[in-house]
Amino acid sequence: MKFLAALVIALFASTVPAAQFQNGSFEIGYTLPITLSSGDPRISGWEIGGNGSVIWDEDSIRFPGPSPKEEWIQQTFDTLPGHTYRIIYGLFHQGDGGGPSAIKTDITSATGESLLSRTNLMGNITGTIGFSPVKIDFTATTATTTVRFTHNYSSGATREARIDNVQLFDLSAGATLATALFPGIYIEGQIGLTYELQYSTPDQPSLWHSAGTFQLDQSPKLLLVDTNSVTSQRTYRTVLIP
Repeated sequence: MKFLAALVIALFASTVPAAQFQNGSFEIGYTLPITLSSGDPRISGWEIGGNGSVIWDEDSIRFPGPSPKEEWIQQTFDTLPGHTYRIIYGLFHQGDGGGPSAIKTDITSATGESLLSRTNLMGNITGTIGFSPVKIDFTATTATTTVRFTHNYSSGATREARIDNVQLFDLSAGATLATALFPGIYIEGQIGLTYELQYSTPDQPSLWHSAGTFQLDQSPKLLLVDTNSVTSQRTYRTVLIP
């Protein structure tokens, strides 16, 4: 059969790479742990400020407590105006029932416009220790954007806080599709994001059916598709799953 004979069709015309954080896993630098005060430049890609200090410890950033001080760490990165981005980071909880910790995230444009300000409070559940993911979306308005993480005691937190594995994704960048030499599709997009593969048929070109969802763990990625299709031709597209 002429399976995928006409396919080199994508939902988006091109792939735009995600803006990259520098040292989002806090693994580039010095022998740890190190206590860093405002203005210390030793964490590559990051700026430190506020009225306290942070501890660069075990490939993460720890905001000490208890204390009324509110330390912060921030980074400025390239963005495309009009594009929607997603920041994901890990917020640690101690697991001893000793009270919550909190991180305030502020995202600002190059002109100082506030794009987002949000506090994430991580309650300590006894017996549960580790990092939980925090997801934040924003739309860029300038060619650079700054994200700041502040240890926010005013929210009711009573504990130290710790963050790690800060990642940035451009949600406006689509995935591109191309045919393989056998019934399959190569998909190129952003690793870590989830897409739905959809198809339509020549008799109903505006009606899109789901061919499954997947998280892109490598790019390009080969997906095998339904070789039992009763139609001789399908058109495929990808849709980003928020």
